[in-house]
Amino acid sequence: MKVKFALFSIPVLLFYFVQSISSHPLQLDLPILIDSSLSNSTTLPRINTSFSNVFPCFYPGTDHLPTNYQDCGKAIMEMPPRTDPRTYTFGRGLYASYKLPKTFINGTCLVNLDMVYDEQEDDLTFSEIRDAAFNLAIQCAAGGKFKMGGVAAVRPRNVMYITIMGVRP
Repeated sequence: MKVKFALFSIPVLLFYFVQSISSHPLQLDLPILIDSSLSNSTTLPRINTSFSNVFPCFYPGTDHLPTNYQDCGKAIMEMPPRTDPRTYTFGRGLYASYKLPKTFINGTCLVNLDMVYDEQEDDLTFSEIRDAAFNLAIQCAAGGKFKMGGVAAVRPRNVMYITIMGVRP
């Protein structure tokens, strides 16, 4: 009997096994870095035009609340299904087929999709966006020292970004 995992990616599968992963005594403490423009924000973080996907996680601060991977995984799952093979034009502009910004909230986790600049657009599938969101959640909500969330660009053009951050339930 063959088992196919074509519809699931590693981040999605890890979502279901994260409790055993995050409670393991050898859990990694991933490096944490915050963009200096994020330190005094009162709403969603403003992002510089350059991203550091190597160290995307937030440090604790007065404007950052902790979150957890279970809530973030559920918020990401509220996005349209990854089985949708269509490519959408994401952006804020008139011709975007999927308008941004878009926010998904579950429990203590907020997941926000947005563009760096108003006039930018990018052609992506929801599979690419979900994978990037799960990767960020694994690194900054399941792994890491502070579990405060983070921000990362969605490849290949890096003009769309995902912000994951804690909110009050």
